[in-house]
Amino acid sequence: MKMAVSYININKQADKSLAELINLGRRYVATIDALYPKYRADCNRNASLYTAEALDNQRKEAKKEYSIQLLNTFNELWRDVGVEVDLMRETLACWVSEPGDPAFLAQISAYKDFGLSFMFIYNLGHKMRNDVNSFWHGRLTSNIHKDFADRWREPGDEARTDIPSYMSNSNQSTTRRETDFYRYADINVLDASYVKLRDLTFSYTLPADFCRKLSCDNIRLRLQASNLFCIAANDEGIDPEAHNLRYGYRGDHYGPSFSVGLNINL
Repeated sequence: MKMAVSYININKQADKSLAELINLGRRYVATIDALYPKYRADCNRNASLYTAEALDNQRKEAKKEYSIQLLNTFNELWRDVGVEVDLMRETLACWVSEPGDPAFLAQISAYKDFGLSFMFIYNLGHKMRNDVNSFWHGRLTSNIHKDFADRWREPGDEARTDIPSYMSNSNQSTTRRETDFYRYADINVLDASYVKLRDLTFSYTLPADFCRKLSCDNIRLRLQASNLFCIAANDEGIDPEAHNLRYGYRGDHYGPSFSVGLNINL
């Protein structure tokens, strides 16, 4: 039998809330167990004495009453844990992987024939999942994550690492444990804030007298550099702009680029 597993990222602050919700579910199931026999009896009471139409109407009324009682019970239980549920909602709201619109800061300066312009781009306040080891079993066929060296290996290693062990037998690995609980744990949620120097341009305009000798109105030289550096809030060397924030996969990272330009107005 296959089981569908749902994962939720939640920190210690919401442990009480989660426990209350689990308790609510148990109490609700207990209510169903208590009401269901009566509901069945109401549906089938003296069935031999009723016509098919009358029995059908009776069952509809019993179902309606049963549903109302369950709804009232659920609402009552929900009010009991309302405060804790609000706390858990606030906690989950703190894990926001979608960044807002990036902001930028630009400046253009000029001194005599020299020009300098730059633009910083930044995005602050959102989160991302860390790029973690994903090699847990089977045969090694490619490069693996550096954290593989810090995996659990023998009893007592749990005091120094949270990274699951490696198992050569794939079937044993998948049936004995669920490594996604590590992958999606709150310890692997990082700050995705960053600031980048997107563009830096230095220009020089040649003197007018020199330009006239060349029968030109204006000649300007330009040196431009893009993506010179990135300051990121995480300590893993991850560029949030080149990262799958929700699932923790690194994408193509583009390093610095340089260009030289010459602008001539005749």
